Amino acid sequence: MTAAPYERTYTVIWGDVDANRHMRNTAYAEYCTHTRFAYLTSRGVTLERLSELGVGPVVFRESTEYRRELHLDDTLLVTIRLAGAAPDGSRWQIRHELYRLEPDGSRTHAAVHALEGAWFDLRSRKLTLPPAELAAALGDLPHTEDFQAMPARRGKR
Repeated sequence: MTAAPYERTYTVIWGDVDANRHMRNTAYAEYCTHTRFAYLTSRGVTLERLSELGVGPVVFRESTEYRRELHLDDTLLVTIRLAGAAPDGSRWQIRHELYRLEPDGSRTHAAVHALEGAWFDLRSRKLTLPPAELAAALGDLPHTEDFQAMPARRGKR
């Protein structure tokens, strides 16, 4: 049995809606990004701390699979789990599940948002190993049921 994912709840606002009267595609990614940074902040790794450490995330690949529409004023639940990682924390895959929370308390699966990335040294502008506190925060994320080990980063730190 896997641990419960980290999750955040939001309300779909006017600026998230497109001309078709449903949530615009880029809003899905923005809510997921906010959820990832909320998770890191909950672990003490704030944007200020990332700046002090001189590292940031870099995304190589990002995709969204849409399942159901979301509309203005819908309550949105976004979860985050680790779908893959290198043993040294240098590379990672994260999967978000997005749900519309219904008035009766049930959930409608609205989308799956996945990304693959690594850590970037903001000074050298090269990929790097994460500092221990960042590696620990990432490693503590609950895993997906199909979690896959990834190869470690090659080369120097």
